[in-house]
Amino acid sequence: VCLHAAAASAQTTLIPQPPPGNTPAGWVVTPSVGVAELWDDNVALTSEAAGTTGDYVSVVNPSLSLGYRGRYSTVTLDYRGGFEFHRRLTEFDSSDHLGRADLRRRVNDRVTLFARDYFSRSPTTEIIAPSTGLAVLRRRTTRFNEFRGGVEYLPTARTTINATYTSQWIELARDVLVSPLLRGGRSDGADV
Repeated sequence: VCLHAAAASAQTTLIPQPPPGNTPAGWVVTPSVGVAELWDDNVALTSEAAGTTGDYVSVVNPSLSLGYRGRYSTVTLDYRGGFEFHRRLTEFDSSDHLGRADLRRRVNDRVTLFARDYFSRSPTTEIIAPSTGLAVLRRRTTRFNEFRGGVEYLPTARTTINATYTSQWIELARDVLVSPLLRGGRSDGADV
C-alpha cells in the first residue's frame, strides 16, 4: 500500500482565494465612536480684562464608513460627526458633520467613470470688536459642498486623459449683523 500511495501535496482549498494585496469583493461596514471629557478655561473667548468663564465639555465623535467593492464598481460612503456638550454653558453647544461619497465604475479596460461628493456642516466662530480689547464669541453655521465627476480614458498604455466637472458652493448662516458680502457663493468649472 505504501509503495503505491500518491505523493502528498501541500494543503489545498476548494475556496478560491483573492490575490494577495487585493480586497475581496463585497460590502464592508465600519462604525466607531470616540468620547472625551475636557475642561475649557475660556469658553467665550473673552479677554483677561473682561474675565474668563470655564466649563467642562463632553465631546462625542461618531463615524460610519460603508464600502462596496465589485468587479467593475467601487462605492465608499463616509460620515464623521462631532458633538460638543457644555455642562453649564449650554448656549455654546455645537455640532459638526462631514460626509463623503465616492463612486468609480469601470466601463471597459480603457474607460472609467468617477464621481466624488464632499459635504460639511459646521459651526464657525466669529469674533466681534477686537479693537476694544473685548472678544465676543458668536456661532454661525457654515455649509459647504464640493462635487467632482468625470471620465478617465486610457488611449494607450502610457497615456491617460481625464475630463472633470467640478462644482462647489458655500452657504453661511444669515445674520443681520454680518456684512452682506458674507452670504456664500458658488463656482463651477471643468478641466481636461
